[in-house]
This record gives sequence, C-alpha cells and structure tokens, in this order.
Amino acid sequence: MKAVAEITMVSPQSLLSESRERFVSNARSLLVLIGTRYAGISNKSLAEFLGRGPYSITNMLHRIEEKIKTDDILSGFLDRIIKLLKV
Repeated sequence: MKAVAEITMVSPQSLLSESRERFVSNARSLLVLIGTRYAGISNKSLAEFLGRGPYSITNMLHRIEEKIKTDDILSGFLDRIIKLLKV
C-alpha cells in the first residue's frame, strides 16, 4: 500500500476509504492489481482488507486492466510501483 500511496500521491487512508473520486478509485484499483497479480494476494483477502465484496475486487481488476491499455499515466504509475517494489 505504501508504494501505491507514494507513487500515486493518494494517502493510505484514502485508499481504504469509500471515496469514489476517480484519482482515488484508480489508485485503489492499482493497489488491487499489484496485490493480486504481483503479490499473489487473493481477491477475498483484498476485499476484506479494503472493506469491499469479492465481486467489487474482480470488477476493479477488469476495469484497471482495460484502463492501463489506453491511459499512459496509469500505465506509468504501474511501472513505477513495480520498479519501486523490486528494489
């Protein structure tokens, strides 16, 4: 969470909040993507951590995977987060 918060400049508190602001929602979705795809965390565990349902986590994953294909900013955030976590 720290890496996502640092790169996206969205506070950990905001990532855990119910905010639907686009910037916060995208950062939260990046957190879910990193958690599932790169850290091997289950959707169920992420759902519990974020206070959401597993279906919501699945939707976040699908949406962020599509957005990253066309949004250079989100794609850049993802690359920077991965690079930060591998150091």
